[in-house]
Parts: sequence; structure tokens; C-alpha cells
Amino acid sequence: MIPAMEEFITGYPVVDLYDPEYRIKRCLDFWRTIPADCRISTMIEILEWYGDLRKPDRTRTASSHIAECPMNVSYALSELTTAAYRLAASKEGNQLKMRPGEAQSLTILRTAFHTCGHGNDTKPPLELALRHFQKKPYSLAFFDAVAVYRECLSHTRQTATQMLRAEIDLILWQDPRNAESPQTACWSEGIRRGVNSLSNGEQILWRALFQSFYCGAACWPPNRWSPRAERTLSALGPDRFGDRVQGWISSTAADPLQLTTAGSYVLKNLIWFAAIIRDSQLDETMHTLLLRRWKRRQPVEKAAVALAYLWSEATAHHGRDTVLQRLTDLAAAYGSGGDQIERVRQNYVQHSAGNNPT
Repeated sequence: MIPAMEEFITGYPVVDLYDPEYRIKRCLDFWRTIPADCRISTMIEILEWYGDLRKPDRTRTASSHIAECPMNVSYALSELTTAAYRLAASKEGNQLKMRPGEAQSLTILRTAFHTCGHGNDTKPPLELALRHFQKKPYSLAFFDAVAVYRECLSHTRQTATQMLRAEIDLILWQDPRNAESPQTACWSEGIRRGVNSLSNGEQILWRALFQSFYCGAACWPPNRWSPRAERTLSALGPDRFGDRVQGWISSTAADPLQLTTAGSYVLKNLIWFAAIIRDSQLDETMHTLLLRRWKRRQPVEKAAVALAYLWSEATAHHGRDTVLQRLTDLAAAYGSGGDQIERVRQNYVQHSAGNNPT
């Protein structure tokens, strides 16, 4: 660690005497004074030393003077990290050379550590790494780093990290080396096995499509999902998408079916893609799948609402009577009264009454 940084950390102010934003601003100003070619390497050192101080089985690499005051140092390292992430995401990032390269980003992802997960520093390690894979496939090194970070978050119970863990699980679902036992496999394992059986060229197209998957609470496709999703679907080919997915769904024989949290996001995204291509047979295959018997109802519900969205957009190629019947089926299977599917059905009845293609 550069001497100025160690001096800054050991002289960090008493936490109770200052507003947190004042301390963060102080850290931001300090980062700007560090030589540009040392900033990323110093950020990684800080992450390593924070882990040394906070992990239960820590082995200290910090100096003996720093080790004498771990709580004060812990706050200093944590808030320096928050400030570094803030600068990396800002317009100053490039100018200050605070944007880590791919290898540096993966090191940050592997090294970051959190004790409780309630702060603003849980998502940046993943975001910094993802920046390097916007236009190319995820690498095995990326999957390895993500898996390490997922383990780091496994003990946190904050709402923010629950959603982050779900996003990471959806990414790790895409690792071609992962496989589940047929006896305990999620329904989505059939999709993964199907892709792994294809030629390398087609696998690349499917993996690009998977990388556009959205992980979030939205029932309808968010605006930012559509451009990348439509681009990857066009590269794969809508007809090929429909044929492959129908085949993989039809080959699923388990009863009842198992659906993990990651698998539920896979299914929801596949339904959104089906809504784009408007293949009548694929729509019916999806509908039949969701009405099958599942071990746990809760993960399937988000996919059922997505399917309600699909049917509400499907009048042109199914006809109003068919769409209304399918929405009624879903409402009966996954709730009634004021739930989301019933509201979709009621809105559909209201807005389609004067337009009834058959």
C-alpha cells in the first residue's frame, strides 16, 4: 500500500463525530490525490485488507499498526471502497483511470467482501465486471469470479443482496459447466442440456440470448430489455427459437416439476421472447407447461403473470375467445379476485370488447 494511503487510514476520523457523506466526500477527495497508475491496484489492496480484517478466519496482511485498531480501519477501508466505486461509475472515471480493465474487474469481483450487505458497495463489483461482456460471451474466468462473489454474499440477509444473489444465480445458470442431477433438477435444466447438445456456432447464439435475460420483479418486459433481446433473437432466428424451445419443453417428463428461483427467471424471459415472435403453437406449449403440476407454486407465479402478459398481446394470432379462455385458465390456476392475472384478464375484457377477431 502506498504510504499516503496507510497514513490516511490510520488517521481516519472517529466515526460517531462525522456525517457519513462528509466521510465519503473526504475519501473521494483523497482518491483524486493518488497517482493515476496506482488507483486500481490500491483499490484491490483495500478490498483484500478489508477482507483480512472482517473475515472470521482472517490472516492479516496489513501492517501491525493498522491491525491494532480494526474497527476504525474497517470503516476507513469500507468507505474508501464506496468512494472508489462511486468514482468508477462517474464521468470522472475515465479521466481518473478508475475504470478497471477486464482482468482487474474480475479480481475486484473475486476479492470484494461484505459483512452484512446493506450498503451501496454490493452491486458495483458485479457491474464493473459486466461492463466487459456487453458485446461478447461470458468467459469461464468471469463465471469463476461470479461464483466466488456469490459465496461471499451467501451469509447476507438484506433485501438488496437477495435480489443481487438472484441476479448472480441467473448468470451462473448460464455457465456451461454447471449441471444438475436429473432427480433434483430444475425444469430449466432441460433448456441448458438442450443448448449444450447443439453445435458450437448455435450455442454461441443461444448464450448471447441468455445474456440478455432480465432479473427483476417486472411482470412485463422493461423498456431496457427489449433492444438487446430483439437483437439476439434476430441473430438466432425466431423460427429456430420457437422450434427448439417447444422441443425442449415437450421432452420434460418429470412430475411434479421443480422450479428454482433462477429457473423462474429463465422461464419468464423465454415467455417474453415468445411474446415477441407470436408463434401460436409455442404460446400453447408454454400455457400447457404452466398448468402442469409443480413442486412449489411460488416460483411459478412470476412466470404465470408473464404468460398473462403474452396472452393479453396475442389477440391478432389467436382470437379474442381463445385469449380470454387462456387468461381465465391462468386466473383459476394462480389466483383470483384482486391478483395480477385477474386484473390482466379484466383489463383485456374491457379493452377488447369492441374488437373481437375470431
